[in-house]
Amino acid sequence: MLESEMEDLLWRYPDKFLREPLNQFRRQPRSAVGRADLVFEDRLERLLVVEIKRGQLQRGAIDQVHDYFGMMKHEFPNKSVEMMVIAQSIPSERKVALDRYNIEYREIPEKRFRDVALEMGYLFESEQGSTSGSGPRNVVTLEPGPVVEVGDADMTSSSLGGHEGDISAPITTAPEVSAFFKEEQRKKVDYDAKNKALRYRVGSRIEWSVNIWKRFASVYQYRRFSGDLEFWRQRLSKPDTVAGKDSEHSLAFRLESKSDFDNFLAALAKPSAFEWQSKPRGR
Repeated sequence: MLESEMEDLLWRYPDKFLREPLNQFRRQPRSAVGRADLVFEDRLERLLVVEIKRGQLQRGAIDQVHDYFGMMKHEFPNKSVEMMVIAQSIPSERKVALDRYNIEYREIPEKRFRDVALEMGYLFESEQGSTSGSGPRNVVTLEPGPVVEVGDADMTSSSLGGHEGDISAPITTAPEVSAFFKEEQRKKVDYDAKNKALRYRVGSRIEWSVNIWKRFASVYQYRRFSGDLEFWRQRLSKPDTVAGKDSEHSLAFRLESKSDFDNFLAALAKPSAFEWQSKPRGR
């Protein structure tokens, strides 16, 4: 797998890696300071400059992404611009520096890229047979079928019914998860079929998305409210799954039991009780 292929997968399927809806903005934009890998735009029209590195993140990446931040800010002075680096591993000392300079970071293992490639039918051209060197390289073989194993989730295109027409939805073997999903579809909760996620709003803003997996539901909270870590830990059967994400700007946790789902929905019914903090991104 080449770095350019990692970039290609992230460009095509950002939601599969970053767990948030992003729109393609520019790929490989060039300027006097160099050429950035990817630039996305989020639902609030904020720009995210992403630099991708295969293997361990090297020191020079921090300077690179700062240059690309300046490049985009120079061209779009009125837009909020944020930075992110992605590598398969990041030394702990380098994470401290990234936090210091407000650069988001993600460690995404090679397996995740291969899982997404398998799910989406993407072929690594660099791994198609070669007769040079020590022998043929590995070839990725994609078998057709309704179910694709991705991490802890078996995803399928089968329909569970719900809104107008068929809705692509994930398989779950947990009755509590299945009951929750079907009931939310019955109530016509906003459903993002592309990302297989239920979306919950406060006013016009999406504050939570819920993905249905094989044995649980994962919740992504896009921004923080005061005391939210303790708030959710007191209400969930697996409090250890509640954790800050994206340099503590967002939150994620799991729902597994019926009481988890009931407590989650009860909390969402009273959004005015939350003291919301800063936006998940933006300056």
